[in-house]
Amino acid sequence: YRMFVPRRCAQGPYKDEPWVCGLADFSFPTMVTPVFFTEAEVDSIQLQLHAGLTCDPKNSTYTAEAEYCVEWGRNMTEHLQKVADVAMQRPHMAGLFSPACRMHTTFSKAGPFIDGLTYAQAFEAFLSQTGNGSKAVVHRDNCCSGHTIQYQSTCPKPERALFW
Repeated sequence: YRMFVPRRCAQGPYKDEPWVCGLADFSFPTMVTPVFFTEAEVDSIQLQLHAGLTCDPKNSTYTAEAEYCVEWGRNMTEHLQKVADVAMQRPHMAGLFSPACRMHTTFSKAGPFIDGLTYAQAFEAFLSQTGNGSKAVVHRDNCCSGHTIQYQSTCPKPERALFW
């Protein structure tokens, strides 16, 4: 496997363990190129492949999964806060679109929506910034601040992981 990692990360603070630069928590702080993150708060494929869970409140297994699923969403929200913080300080350097959905890659013009925008409209707003005085492009939900997951109503049906 020949993973690409950002040079500034791999030759900088993590030169002794460059593999960690494949993870956004490590590489994002070293980036000088603007970046826009589109990430669901509950990634259905990651959960299926790594934990064997669906995090679907309609499934009979959800009661046993619920605590893990809520913690997953909280963890994702916490890590994406790093992106939101950079976006608020330097709007031209980072942007975020993170819906309270159980999905992986089905972002489209049909949804999900946050603040009335799709991911493409939020991304367009990020790309249209003119520098100083720009407003941060941060659109996010909060699926997991309570004891159960609250998915928003414009989420598409989650994809199924393909096992091969």
